[in-house]
Amino acid sequence: MSRSVSSELVGLGAACRVLVSVVLIVAGTSKLTNISQFAHIVKRFRLVPSLAVRPVSTAIPVAEVVIGASLPLGLILKDRVFAWSGAPAASLFALFGLAVMTNILRGNIDISCGCFGSRNTDKLTWGIVARAYGLLAASIMTLPWYEGADVLVSISALAGVWLIQQLRMASPNDFSTDHENHQRSLPEGG
Repeated sequence: MSRSVSSELVGLGAACRVLVSVVLIVAGTSKLTNISQFAHIVKRFRLVPSLAVRPVSTAIPVAEVVIGASLPLGLILKDRVFAWSGAPAASLFALFGLAVMTNILRGNIDISCGCFGSRNTDKLTWGIVARAYGLLAASIMTLPWYEGADVLVSISALAGVWLIQQLRMASPNDFSTDHENHQRSLPEGG
C-alpha cells in the first residue's frame, strides 16, 4: 500500500472514530436519562424475555457510553486495547440493525427505534437499518488495518448476509415473548 493511501486510511479511520464515538455517547446518555422509557421500547421489540428487559435496557446505554468513550482513547493513547474499540461498536450497530430489521419483517413498525432514547418517536424504517449499517461500516474503518484485514471484513460480511437470510426465513412466531407463548398455551376461556 502506498504511503499516501495509507495516510488517507488513517485519517479516515480517525474521522470515523470521532463520528462513532459522538453517536454512541449521545445515544447512550440520552437513554440513561430515562431508563424506564427505554425499557418500554426494548420490551416492544419483543427480542428478549420479559425478565431480561430491565438488565438489557441498562446494559445497552452503559455499553454505548463506555465504548464511545474508549474510541477517542485509541487515538490519544495509541494502546492496542483501545485500537480495537471499534470492534464492540461494530457489534452494537450490527445488533441494532438486526433488531430493527427483525421487527420490520414482522410488520412491527409502530414503535420507536430507541436510537436516541425516548425523544425519538419515529417508526421503524429501512432507513434506520441503513443508518445502523453505515455506522457499522464506520466502526470497521476504526479498526487497525494490516495485510489480510480484508479477510476479516469478508467473513463479517458473509456472517451478516447469513444472519439476514436466517431472519427472513424465521416465522414471526419464532420471536414471540414468554407471555405470548403462555397465553397461547392456555385453554380457551382460561
